[in-house]
Amino acid sequence: YVNFGSITVMTNDQFAEFAWGLANSNHPFLWITRPDLITGDSTVLPPEFLKKTKNRALITSWCNQEQVLAHPAIGGFLTHCGWNSTLESICNGIPMICWPFFAEQQTNCWFCCKKWGIGMEIDANVERGVVERQ
Repeated sequence: YVNFGSITVMTNDQFAEFAWGLANSNHPFLWITRPDLITGDSTVLPPEFLKKTKNRALITSWCNQEQVLAHPAIGGFLTHCGWNSTLESICNGIPMICWPFFAEQQTNCWFCCKKWGIGMEIDANVERGVVERQ
């Protein structure tokens, strides 16, 4: 499950790295993408990506995150580490791949990854190979 919250923004390059990392992972996923997720642009995925992920990806602009994280099919959460997302993930026992953006997110990420051992951090300069492996 992939959701970066309602405020996080990223560059086209970061978006592409996340997209191809998910595609190349060969795992099924649900990805929530807002129209304003990319700085100064809209979120458009290339046809090759859509073809490669056709039978194992659901990409939409909104979901009920509490219900998604409670579903037994969810094995991990690629998140910005906002406080609500962090709490919902912890309450449902879902491990996190953390990509903090601003505010309290770096602190939440530190606790998840270093203190509690329930997450792994992705560097701000995200690379598809890291997304694939994690």
